[in-house]
Amino acid sequence: MDEFCSFVAKGDSFEAEDTHHDDLVMTLVLFGWLTTQAYFKQITGSDIRKDLYEDQMKALEEEMTPFGFVDDGSSATNFMDGSGTRWSLGSQENLDMGWSF
Repeated sequence: MDEFCSFVAKGDSFEAEDTHHDDLVMTLVLFGWLTTQAYFKQITGSDIRKDLYEDQMKALEEEMTPFGFVDDGSSATNFMDGSGTRWSLGSQENLDMGWSF
């Protein structure tokens, strides 16, 4: 963590501040560069950036709250209104009588 905190921009480059080291951070920088090279993708048979992106998108989709309602027709289609009249939703009899809901 100390190396990350002391890794700063100096001109057109990055390096550790005076009296600090950047060995571990530079190893990560080089690894990041290596994983974007075509040769690395050929050797490993994988695209790490693409894999990470797909994993992140999948995680986001799983966290999202579903929106809307789904009616698969398995619920009850009858109900009674306040006056005691029993209604049957979507029955052909109601449609023939001109009732709409």
